[in-house]
Amino acid sequence: MKTRAAIHARGKVYAGKLFGTGMAAKQAVAQYGRKNVIDVSMGVITDNNGTLICLPTVEEQFRVMPIEEIISYSPVGELPGFLEAAVKHTFGESRPDAYIRPIASAGGAGAISNVIWNYSNVGDTILTHD
Repeated sequence: MKTRAAIHARGKVYAGKLFGTGMAAKQAVAQYGRKNVIDVSMGVITDNNGTLICLPTVEEQFRVMPIEEIISYSPVGELPGFLEAAVKHTFGESRPDAYIRPIASAGGAGAISNVIWNYSNVGDTILTHD
């Protein structure tokens, strides 16, 4: 099968450094003070004091979920049907007539890292938001 992966990413496995980065950010906050460190390492929402916050709609859903679903670690591979549901949600009625294979990632930062590492080469231009 022909791969679309970038040349440098073929046959390699990337070991994420997210948790180490999160600890380094916490250490920097302790050393330099919260006002001098912007911690965007873990992809969570915090208020201006660095306190974790939750969107009210998410909190409402958590409060009605069985505790086993809340505290269990999500499977790395996928939840049954989730990946195809994500594809359907993403494309809706505009799904292209093309090969589409969804994959699971460790959060939004993991997804962005996966796309950039595996599907771009040195010198490519990547459009993002600010």
